[in-house]
Amino acid sequence: MRGFKKLTILGVSLSFLLLAGCEEASETAKKVTDEVEEAVQAEATKDNEFVLSVQEGSLSSYPDVKMKDAFARFFSSPKWKYFQAESGEHVVEFTGYCTYMEKKVKAKLQFIVEEGKETFEIGALEFNEVPQNELTKAALIQAIYEGEGSSALQTENEAAVVDTAPTEESVSVTEESTNITTPQPSVFVEQDLRGAWHWQDGDDFYMIMRDDLTYTYIEKGSSFVSEGMYRVEKQGDQFEVRVTYSTEEYDSIMMLQLINQNQLVGEEDGYSWRAERINLSEAEEVLAGVVQ
Repeated sequence: MRGFKKLTILGVSLSFLLLAGCEEASETAKKVTDEVEEAVQAEATKDNEFVLSVQEGSLSSYPDVKMKDAFARFFSSPKWKYFQAESGEHVVEFTGYCTYMEKKVKAKLQFIVEEGKETFEIGALEFNEVPQNELTKAALIQAIYEGEGSSALQTENEAAVVDTAPTEESVSVTEESTNITTPQPSVFVEQDLRGAWHWQDGDDFYMIMRDDLTYTYIEKGSSFVSEGMYRVEKQGDQFEVRVTYSTEEYDSIMMLQLINQNQLVGEEDGYSWRAERINLSEAEEVLAGVVQ
């Protein structure tokens, strides 16, 4: 009976080994299949008008650099493809390999393109099919355009959001990937938020937070201005900004996170943006021109 038990245990152990081996082989096969499908789709849509519009386009922060050139320098095995989402949106999807948190990862970044317009919106970002937050997306964009010396913020939970790196079988033949540097986070205070901020998203937007705690929001193209008073409460590495408007808008709450002294990402009611600091006098001139 003892011999029978030993044989049974050995058989169970072999079963687990075979099962683990089959699962690993299945996962590898799926990754290889996905790579082939992406390559086929990229080839089939390489001349698509939306793909070309993103590739030939540029970001407002880096107007002299084409997207395709910046991404080709930063990522290995870069691929671009087009598809139409169920919502009807035109989506251009980029995939490529880079190193994040000392692991080689497959990055997937989407761009939403509106038909008939010359602008596009940066959409969702994933590393190894794991969704990333706005701060990580902003850090990636900065690293792509400014290189390894760029200042990227590492949040407390970033180490947990990257899944297992692709295996050599799934990566196949790739170039040496480029590293996204993530130095220790700087400590920012409320005063670092104060000043004027600008971003573009189909219009020129401005946000002014003055030392006297007055607040102004401007949509230049539509000549829209709202004003009020703001107060700030720090929550971890983010700032909760509550605005009480003196105009007719409802009071608002937004979350702001500084990437560095001159860049921040914000979110309010599901809308997110990435802004850059500008001279306060410049923003005040825009305000004066809008309210005339």
